Amino acid sequence: MLDIALPERNRAIVALTVDAVGNEWHELGEWFPAPTDSSVSRGLAERRRPRGAVAGLVLTLRRIDMASACGDFAAAAQAYIDYRRQAADAQATLKQTEPFSRFNPPVWAAHFGALGTLAALAR
Repeated sequence: MLDIALPERNRAIVALTVDAVGNEWHELGEWFPAPTDSSVSRGLAERRRPRGAVAGLVLTLRRIDMASACGDFAAAAQAYIDYRRQAADAQATLKQTEPFSRFNPPVWAAHFGALGTLAALAR
């Protein structure tokens, strides 16, 4: 969508796209347990890498939106080039670190087992 919206200087579509795509990246990053998540005992460095990559993507998307909002479509286009490179790198990082994510059934079970324990303690 940004491939079309940026050359057309369509600020509204840029803003909507950045918001939607940024939210999706953020949600995907949440599938990699935070360093403080004690339900997962291994892969601390591996879990930090995808979360950092996702945070970088979201920030770059925000740079696109801010530049567009200011009418600086040259800067927005450059940020979009950066975003596409970062997205390719992030894809590789996410794939490499998938075993440490909640996409891995044992990690999923450990994470939600811990949440269940907390919920039971709160009763």
